Amino acid sequence: MDFMVDGNNLVDAQKKTIIKLQQPIDKFFTEENKIYVLLRGYVSRGNYIRGNVWCFDLSGNRLWESEEIKSPTAFDSYSNAYIKNQKLFAVSGSGYRVELDKNTGKILYKEFLK
Repeated sequence: MDFMVDGNNLVDAQKKTIIKLQQPIDKFFTEENKIYVLLRGYVSRGNYIRGNVWCFDLSGNRLWESEEIKSPTAFDSYSNAYIKNQKLFAVSGSGYRVELDKNTGKILYKEFLK
């Protein structure tokens, strides 16, 4: 299925809303009948969405929200997410890369890159 971002919504090729969110979508990608969405982590000054990688099925039902990154800064969220070697990774603004469980969103592994 082909999807595209329309503001805070993910729509299909016929412009039918599949996922409606309160926050802007920074990025999305699909794999194995799942839609992974990276929400904009920054909401406003001092207000962040910390578990901002979400997973949906192809019908738009939310399956999970990612586990929050625990870092020295109180204001941290994921700034990128991607699939590599069939694994789901997310990178935080403070320089951590985590591997997320593709079925639960839980952090499997964390490393500091900077």
